[in-house]
Amino acid sequence: MKIHGLADKIKEVTDALGIDVIGFAKAAEFNGYPLKHSKRRDPPLWLPGASTIIVSGIYTGSFVLPSWNSTPYQH
Repeated sequence: MKIHGLADKIKEVTDALGIDVIGFAKAAEFNGYPLKHSKRRDPPLWLPGASTIIVSGIYTGSFVLPSWNSTPYQH
C-alpha cells in the first residue's frame, strides 16, 4: 500500500469510529512545546524509528478548560 493510500485508509477508519479530526506530522522535536524537559516534546526519544505522528481529536461538546477563558479556543 502506498503511503498516501495508507493515510486515506486511516482517515476512513477514524471517520467510521467517530473521530472528528486527524492529522499527520513529522516525528521530530516539537518547537514551542511548553514542557521543555518532557520527553514527550521529542518523539524520537520514545518512538525510535518513527517517521510520522498521528494526532486525533474528538469534539466533547462545550467542555472548556479554565485556562481557555481568554484564548481563541473559547466558544
